[in-house]
Amino acid sequence: MKKIIVPIVICTLLIFNGCSIFYSLFVKTPELVKIKGVHIQNVGFTSADFVAVVLMKNSNSINFSITKVDYTLYISDEFFGQGTTSKSQTLKENSETDFELPLKVKYSDLIPNASNILKTVLKGEKLKYRVEGTVYGDAEGTGFDMDFGLEDNISAVIR
Repeated sequence: MKKIIVPIVICTLLIFNGCSIFYSLFVKTPELVKIKGVHIQNVGFTSADFVAVVLMKNSNSINFSITKVDYTLYISDEFFGQGTTSKSQTLKENSETDFELPLKVKYSDLIPNASNILKTVLKGEKLKYRVEGTVYGDAEGTGFDMDFGLEDNISAVIR
């Protein structure tokens, strides 16, 4: 009886573990390539929405579903805000997709850093943006999370 159970247990472990080994060897986690831009929308009396648009690349022959992104935005090396988006988006196989990271910002929170940022904007210079965080998703039943950090010098656009 033991002679039959041991091979069955070993085969079962190889089958389940083999799938995860195969997945980790041949499937690459999507990557965030660059910050494409930052725009400002829904400008109000006390707050505005800043939206960082990042380019995500999927170099696999399977689709990925992005389920959540936690992120922190820095402008000119100063903390600007943090947010979470649970907007589900599919990264098609072997493609690149824009992904928006919205951030509601209260003007009162900007006061400590406003002078440096305003001077740069008024001079017509580009601002240094940095976005850091974690992307959570799923690829054909296998969940993943990926830390990222992107940095670029770009101009903010008001929409």
